[in-house]
Amino acid sequence: MTGRPGRDPEVKVLKNNRKMARFSIAVNDIRYNALNERITNTQWFNIIAWGDDVEKTEALVHKGQPIVVYGQLHNNEWKDKDGNRRISTDIYLSNIEAYQEAEAEEKESKSN
Repeated sequence: MTGRPGRDPEVKVLKNNRKMARFSIAVNDIRYNALNERITNTQWFNIIAWGDDVEKTEALVHKGQPIVVYGQLHNNEWKDKDGNRRISTDIYLSNIEAYQEAEAEEKESKSN
């Protein structure tokens, strides 16, 4: 998934000395309607990195800078203070890369 972080990652050291990083990325889905008008739908995804992936996350994740993330979906379910059932889906990071927009645009223009 390719997107842009909304902020720098929040890094925590847990009780067992294991590190965790949390951040969100915005992913744009661009389509054109029947009138050829550009329609952009932005969705936000929560990303969580553990252990050794935290250092790479700290190095590559900066607000607004495009990145590529790879990972697995992880569903969380809990009850809030009022007893309501809550569900969230996070992506547990397995790899992260800087996204090279200029290279991608050049490849795309050559393929057209």
